[in-house]
Amino acid sequence: MDDDTLCHHLEQLAVHLQVTIRYEPSAGKAGYCLLNGEPTIFIDQRMTLKQRAAALARMLCRFDCEGVFLPPVVRSLIDEGRELEGLSDGGGNGNGQSPA
Repeated sequence: MDDDTLCHHLEQLAVHLQVTIRYEPSAGKAGYCLLNGEPTIFIDQRMTLKQRAAALARMLCRFDCEGVFLPPVVRSLIDEGRELEGLSDGGGNGNGQSPA
């Protein structure tokens, strides 16, 4: 799967999970926060598609996406994100929200 398609699948997952993604200048960084009570992911707009996909997976792995169909390569990237974030027990708390 090419990086553009991978990013598209991850962006669609974010829509399904009701997570906003904002692409803005941020010195090569990505992060997650609640902005006005809404889960929001910030991605540096200058990142390559491969970097964006990796960052999105690391942020989206915090949410419960077990009941969502994802292509195997996307699911694998999310699982890798869980491991990197120390969430290898399955991530989210079951309600689609990030654990505290």
